[in-house]
Amino acid sequence: MEAKDIKKQIRISITLVSIICVILVLVGGVIYFSINSTQEKEAQKYMYEIVSQYKNIITTQIDGDLQTLGAIASFSGYESTVDLDAALSQLEEESKSNNFIRMGFVSKEGIGYFIDTDGTKHYDLDVSGESNSDTIPAPI
Repeated sequence: MEAKDIKKQIRISITLVSIICVILVLVGGVIYFSINSTQEKEAQKYMYEIVSQYKNIITTQIDGDLQTLGAIASFSGYESTVDLDAALSQLEEESKSNNFIRMGFVSKEGIGYFIDTDGTKHYDLDVSGESNSDTIPAPI
């Protein structure tokens, strides 16, 4: 009789251990998926914040660039005749303080004066026949 009791107790112990293992695996799976879901939501929130910050930075930079270009345009176009030396010195100063790759001034006759970020100057270029900025000569 004791052998049957021992076998019965072993079966009950194995069954209980198996049930406990299944319960632990299920609880672990639920916890894993819950943590995974929470992390994905946090990552999405973080990415949204980063995108929003970059959008604000880019918008601010573009607004500043447009204001600078507007100020230069109004400075150089204020009078019907432009003092070329003053306009070029102003253009050179603005070119040093901005991140534009190239800034330029084109006279009414279609003669272009350009200054690159690295200080390279392109003066007396005839751009009267040019249709867009892609055809302005590259730095030499």
